[in-house]
Amino acid sequence: MPDCLIIGKTNVGKSLFLVNYAAHLGVRELALERRYRDGRIEYLKLTLTEARRKLVDEVPHCTRYLDTINLLIPGGKGKRKIALTDSCGLTDDIHGEEDVRRAMASTLARLRAVEVVLHMLSAPMVGEAPPSQAVSELDRQIARFASLRSHYALLANKMDLDHAKQGLARLQKEFAGHRVIPISALERQGFREVSAFVFHAAR
Repeated sequence: MPDCLIIGKTNVGKSLFLVNYAAHLGVRELALERRYRDGRIEYLKLTLTEARRKLVDEVPHCTRYLDTINLLIPGGKGKRKIALTDSCGLTDDIHGEEDVRRAMASTLARLRAVEVVLHMLSAPMVGEAPPSQAVSELDRQIARFASLRSHYALLANKMDLDHAKQGLARLQKEFAGHRVIPISALERQGFREVSAFVFHAAR
């Protein structure tokens, strides 16, 4: 079963995507495997409402673990299994909290091991930023590394907000040659396109 990692900077919508994408696929309860940095594994069962309340937060670094769910991705006349993992948000600078730094290190270690990468950015933030600051060096490095080792797609999230179309255009130009999928994790837009990509990558 291929491993698929959701990776990106803080507050781009990774955890909300995990929950709402599972709901889109018909999941009513998340059977979540939480992997701690010391190797411990905890198994949680959460309703979608509980998952949104416990996993999704506007406060940066709410996610400090690797949270994995198993999903069946539809495609053609069949379905393929994947393990989809949410991860700690990354930052451009060195974070002041050791706990967060260790969580980010776990995310980067996972990046080196997975077969499929969903790299998420906030399209409105990219659209609003000055052109020279629209895409960070961190995101460029993620794209360079992941695309060499894995099936890689960039998810331009928050397409339901202002400035998102401008941000999408910038991302398509900056990451020309890579798959860029516009989505809204909140409104569940673009999920069929995500499924098509993951289904093909999971062969």
